[in-house]
Amino acid sequence: MRRSYAAVLAAVIVTAAGCTADEKPAPATPVAESSTATPAASVSTAWRAPVKVRQGVPWLWEYSDDVVVAGPRGLVALDRESGAEVWRLPLGGPVCGTTRSPSEIGLVAVVVGRCAPTGGAPTARRTTVKGIDLESASVVWERPFIGAPSLDVGGEVLLATMECGARRIDLTTGAALGRIDAACSDSVLAGQGVVIVRTPGDAGDLRDPVGWRVVDIATGETRMAPTAPGRITAPTRVVSADPLTVLAGSARQNHPSLVRIDDQGVRLLAPLSIDSEEAFTAVDGDRLVMAAQDWTGVTVFNLEDGAIVRHVRYRDADEWIPIAIRDGALLGIDGDPEGLSSGHGRLTTTNLDDNAVDIVGDLDGGNDYAVAGPKGVVFGDILLMPTRGNNGVVAHRLTLPSDE
Repeated sequence: MRRSYAAVLAAVIVTAAGCTADEKPAPATPVAESSTATPAASVSTAWRAPVKVRQGVPWLWEYSDDVVVAGPRGLVALDRESGAEVWRLPLGGPVCGTTRSPSEIGLVAVVVGRCAPTGGAPTARRTTVKGIDLESASVVWERPFIGAPSLDVGGEVLLATMECGARRIDLTTGAALGRIDAACSDSVLAGQGVVIVRTPGDAGDLRDPVGWRVVDIATGETRMAPTAPGRITAPTRVVSADPLTVLAGSARQNHPSLVRIDDQGVRLLAPLSIDSEEAFTAVDGDRLVMAAQDWTGVTVFNLEDGAIVRHVRYRDADEWIPIAIRDGALLGIDGDPEGLSSGHGRLTTTNLDDNAVDIVGDLDGGNDYAVAGPKGVVFGDILLMPTRGNNGVVAHRLTLPSDE
């Protein structure tokens, strides 16, 4: 069932509550300049491929000159320029989890089994994790698991995280490399080459210190073991690896915060008003960009100290779906909810420095952009999205203002 993204996300703002004396007031919120058509900018349909797409994300990888689609029961490689099928690899069962991207030598891993969605990570009694070489289009190893682990990669090492702990596995051979020491009561979050373990500690004063550990997935070594006040709850998302920055909750607030983890400890950078699981986040140089769809706004943070650099409200649309950052501008689809669902969307770029909005062009009808838009992926000058009902893949060729 299609989700209403306008109902899911709140505005991305730094709230006044919880600010310390050292925090600077947020700058005034500028409004993006009225959008204008840019003659050099354009979007057109490059190709369509009748390849089914799995419901979850990630659903697409780039490898060599191809894009590899993770389907409901296997992988299909398509030529990036033409959409022609290059190879197909059945996996013998439903695909219910994958690594985010190929390793440097072209290896990925997938979870195969009868997984049931639970609103969060899929669940299953038993699954098989399979290592796949995209160069040879073959399964190079497989390992059985109880449950449905979530997967992440550091170098050529796979991390399979389960309800109680995590295993490190050689992505090349499937050999076991050891476990990450974590109790069932600990929270474990992996992302961008690290795994973060938070020990809950004893219930009591929220100011009491709680132990955190940051472990390198590739080496298995502990990078740091800082402590944090108990009021900073378990992290939910890694938004930057350097400096290490996560989204985490607070026992005293109903919204997440930007949290920095380093040798000085674990500390709050800025409280937010946002759904941390659904928001668009991306790092662009020394700044962190966060966007919300229903509020049609963009907030840019200084990644070093969490201060707001600027907040831009995009006024030209009822709903706006951010997709990717290209050359200092945020690419997105705008329109009204009914129009987006019925296949009418407009592709724009919002410049993160001067707030200017450029119209790239109208997207072809026939797709449900309210669903497909958030799954859009940009590789080079190609924007790829699943078609309506996840029954195919459509590629749009882009010419952006920055490409002039």
